[in-house]
Amino acid sequence: MSKILVKSVLLLPLLLLVVCFSWRSVAAADIDIKTVGQEADVTFEILDENGNQITTVATSSNAARVEDLEPGTYTVKLLETPDSVIMSDTEYKVVLSRRGSVIRKTIFLKEKITGDYLSFRQGNEEPWGSVTLYDNSMGYQGCGPTSISIALTKMGMLIPGYDGAELHGYVAGEDNTMQPSEVGKCMIDNGYYVAGQGMSWEFPTFIFHKTLGLEEEVIEPGNAQRVLELLKEGWVGVASASAGYFTYGGHIIAVVENDGDNIVIIDPANGNRDGSYSVAQMNSQEAMPQNSAAKGTYANIKRWWLYNPYK
Repeated sequence: MSKILVKSVLLLPLLLLVVCFSWRSVAAADIDIKTVGQEADVTFEILDENGNQITTVATSSNAARVEDLEPGTYTVKLLETPDSVIMSDTEYKVVLSRRGSVIRKTIFLKEKITGDYLSFRQGNEEPWGSVTLYDNSMGYQGCGPTSISIALTKMGMLIPGYDGAELHGYVAGEDNTMQPSEVGKCMIDNGYYVAGQGMSWEFPTFIFHKTLGLEEEVIEPGNAQRVLELLKEGWVGVASASAGYFTYGGHIIAVVENDGDNIVIIDPANGNRDGSYSVAQMNSQEAMPQNSAAKGTYANIKRWWLYNPYK
C-alpha cells in the first residue's frame, strides 16, 4: 500500500505537467499587426521559416491579426503598397517562442511628401529675381536660397520668423511656401552669405538641421548610391556642383526625390537641366545628356546635403 502511495505521489507532478502542457497547447499563437503613418489599407503575407507562404492579411483601420500559428520564426512581408506610401523595410522577422504567445508588431509607413517644388527659379523674370543679395542679384547668385526654397516646399516646411519676410524692398507673398527671397533674407541675417560667391556651405545645415531639427546626412562626391537610398526613404536636400554640366563656376541645385533608381534634380537656374539622372551620372562616371542648357559634360557634384523630413 505504501509503495502505491509513493508512486502516486511521484506521478502527481508529472500528471499535472501533462495537464498543464495540454491546456497551454490549446491556446493559439497570434501576431497582431498595426501600421502607423498612412490611411490606406496595406496587405502583408506571412511566410514560415522555410519561405513558404502561410497566409495573407490586409490591415483594416490600420490593424490586422494572424491567428493559430505554431511556435517558430515567421516573416511578415509587405505585399502591396499604396502609391502614396513609402517604407524603408518590407520584411520583418517575428519569433513565436511558445503556443499562446501574442506578438504585437507596429510597422511604420510614411506618406510620400508632395509639393509644387518646380515653381521656383532664381532668374530675373521671377518677382524676386532682381532683389539684391548685397553685391549682386538673386537672379545671378540666388541658386542657394532658391534650391533650399524648392526643398522646403517639397517638405511642406517654413522657416520660423521668415514667412513673409521683406528683402531689400521685396515682400514675399503669403502663399504658405518659402519663396527664395525669404530664404535669402534668412541667409543674410544669420551671416551665411559669402560676398562675390553666394551661399555658404554651412547654410543648409543651419536651416534644416539646426533650425528645423531634421536628421542630416552630408555626403561627399562619388557616393550618389547613398543619396539614392535616402531619397527612396523620403529624404530631400540640395547639392553643390562645380564647373561642369550645371554651371561654368559653382552652383547649388535641389535634390527632391527618386525616379526608380534615378535621382531627380531641379536646377533653379534653368528648367532644361531638370531631370532624372543615374547614379553613374551623378558620380561623374558617365556623361550627362547634352542639350542647349548643358554647361559641360559631367555633373561634378562636390557635396550633397540630405534631410529626413519625418524627424
